[in-house]
Amino acid sequence: MTFERIAAAVTVVVVSGGVVAGFAAIGPPSRARALALDARRIDDLTTIVGMLNDRDGPLPVFFTATPAVPHDPATGAPYVYVREDAGRYRLCATFANASDDGDPIAVWQHPAGAACFRFFRNSNLPAGKAFPPPPPDVR
Repeated sequence: MTFERIAAAVTVVVVSGGVVAGFAAIGPPSRARALALDARRIDDLTTIVGMLNDRDGPLPVFFTATPAVPHDPATGAPYVYVREDAGRYRLCATFANASDDGDPIAVWQHPAGAACFRFFRNSNLPAGKAFPPPPPDVR
């Protein structure tokens, strides 16, 4: 074997090892995409909270089904908004992954799957931890 062939073989092994180590550390591209979509969902919920806080008068009965309000980036479905009373509401989204415990914005921590956040009128952050949505017939 020549020096060039040995160098080429070593290069292939090192590069392949780097790719495998990269996937082991951060996961496949589909996981990175799912994490990005979950971050977008949190951004969308934050936008909806801002839109609700900018409104005058009581909280609306229906809100997220309008075209101006962000929708889920993966499915295009509207986020779930439920007015609980004149000063409280909840927003729900379906997340691909549970949030990381090291998330710097701990108030937005959520499990994988459907999760709701409760808000008080004129508050920009959720009031408490995420919780599962109630059954469809209980509102």
